[in-house]
Amino acid sequence: MPRRWNYALALILGSLALCAVSHAQTYTVLYSFQGKQDGLEPYGGVIRDNNGNLYGVNFAGVIYEISPSGMETTLHTLTYNEGQSSLSSLLFDRGGNLYGTAAEGSILNEGTVFVLTKTGNVGVLWAFGKKGPHKGFAPESSLIRDDEGNLYGTAGNGGSTGGGTVFRIDRKTGMKTVLYSFGFNPDGNFPTAPVMFGANGDLYGTTEGGGTAGYGTIYDLDPTGAETILYEFGGPPDGASPVAGLVRDSEGNFYGTTAGGGTNNQGTVYKFDRRTGALTILHSFGENPSDGVEPFGGVVADPQGNLYGTTYLGGTSGYGTVFRLDPSGTVTILHSFTGQEDGKWPYSGVTIDADSNLYGTTIKGGQIGYGAVFEVLH
Repeated sequence: MPRRWNYALALILGSLALCAVSHAQTYTVLYSFQGKQDGLEPYGGVIRDNNGNLYGVNFAGVIYEISPSGMETTLHTLTYNEGQSSLSSLLFDRGGNLYGTAAEGSILNEGTVFVLTKTGNVGVLWAFGKKGPHKGFAPESSLIRDDEGNLYGTAGNGGSTGGGTVFRIDRKTGMKTVLYSFGFNPDGNFPTAPVMFGANGDLYGTTEGGGTAGYGTIYDLDPTGAETILYEFGGPPDGASPVAGLVRDSEGNFYGTTAGGGTNNQGTVYKFDRRTGALTILHSFGENPSDGVEPFGGVVADPQGNLYGTTYLGGTSGYGTVFRLDPSGTVTILHSFTGQEDGKWPYSGVTIDADSNLYGTTIKGGQIGYGAVFEVLH
């Protein structure tokens, strides 16, 4: 469930940072969940196919498709044994199959990795807890895959030392492997974010907790399973609690968000230089009353180097924002959620298409309050 930080400061701070409200983009609600067969509360974001259809799974376990015209199709509703309480986005493979995680459900209610095939069949690839907590449990993150179709992800708890795990599933054999078990400080712990491949084939990610100060880490996991802590967050004015994962640019720099920390302890967007190990805070949220606060989702980038994301709270009504951060450090609020039919509380980040249009979800709001899928057209 979402972690909440005190954001009262955001309502009283003056306009200390470069932050603007944009009226050039067009915000549209594509679909409002009804809380019936279609489910409710999409914590995870959406992914997009080549035809412009969007796919996601909501907290009620409904795997859904939204057409460009806003028509919703329920593809499958997960049973208890297939997984419950999904907080992640889905993943496509080359064959059009969809993969995801559920934080709860299955034999010991410790979560699953599941697949929905293109033909409509559902399979459980990993039932966490079945072989004990040393394998990890409660996966909140999305999955990634390598060129051979093997899946990689994180479990936020468990493992041999109790701080969560990084795992791999071999798609040919079904073999499940724990690549690394996180310990406790000064190691990272509670990896709620997905991992990312680096150019060297290593896996990179963040942990929400751990490090010397306990505010989270950025880590490197090589193919042998050896972990290196690349950065330890120190708390304000540094970042704190990186809930989301990383993206990288062509030069190998990493970008991400922290849900807390920064100058105002309302969260940050940061850049990490892989070559030097230096971390730069690009924006501290909560700099003025219209700014967002608490970015739980990560960022995506366009070819011009702009970063896009969401904040769970803040904005003019306090229900979250969609923002753009340009290379000069200027933040533009593309949409400030009102908490009404336009939605409220965007928990995940956004998906971007080739034209820099953005797509995302809110866990509440919409037509009757059960959440929404939205687009922001460039």
